Amino acid sequence: MDYYIIGSKYGENSDVDIFPKMVEKNAVCIGFCWHDLSKLFGKSEDEIKTFLSKEGEPSRAYSALKYFLNLKEGDLIAIKSTGSPVGNKPRLKICGYAIVKKKGDKIYEFDSEELGHLVYVEFLEKWLERNFELAYGRAIHKLTQIDHIKKIFGAYYEPYTISKSKNITTKNVNSHIRIIKKSHLIIEAAHNKLQQEFYNDLVDKYGPDKVKLEDHFVDIKLIERNKITYFEVKPYSTASDCIKDALGQVLDYLWKDRSSNKE
Repeated sequence: MDYYIIGSKYGENSDVDIFPKMVEKNAVCIGFCWHDLSKLFGKSEDEIKTFLSKEGEPSRAYSALKYFLNLKEGDLIAIKSTGSPVGNKPRLKICGYAIVKKKGDKIYEFDSEELGHLVYVEFLEKWLERNFELAYGRAIHKLTQIDHIKKIFGAYYEPYTISKSKNITTKNVNSHIRIIKKSHLIIEAAHNKLQQEFYNDLVDKYGPDKVKLEDHFVDIKLIERNKITYFEVKPYSTASDCIKDALGQVLDYLWKDRSSNKE
């Protein structure tokens, strides 16, 4: 699994927003070199560079397509709405997260009418406004700095690993190590990672006897002398999305067990 940032603006001044089209087509796209490059998909950087040089394409086309044409199933992508600085301060705005996924037997396709080169994805989240003081201005970046990957991708970073702690129940977060074919699998893995980490923290504070993991489908229960607190964990980037997804479940838990004092 690799991590990328891909832009969502076309045009001379990067002022044409194509993110709605990305969402509509379940794809990310890039507009350099208006030719079908199916034969180059998955090829080496040297092969891509040689072809583009013969076609008279500028170096920026090669800089972008050497990454785009090597996206593979399971790679994670942060889609940016802008990477332009504000004065001397760097700025990165992320509007969505996606995972590369085949459409039928294809990952890559060329759209000659509108978007150019497409790679099919499933969206994990969309229509976000996440802001970072980071400088990523090009059309596509392959991320290598671990601290930047962690900051930008949050719970989606290495969703199959968790920290170790003693005297705890361990949730099987490794059950999803396989080729990812559905976006909900990586969301679930990211959820499991957060759930385990939060459980570990509660155990450290209250002790293992007072904290229950996945008890009657509740993510986490904290059992104290005069109350039981339910926690429903969600991995999304915005509080509003987490609340919308979790609130119904919490209310359902309370409805099913109204005899005790719950929070």
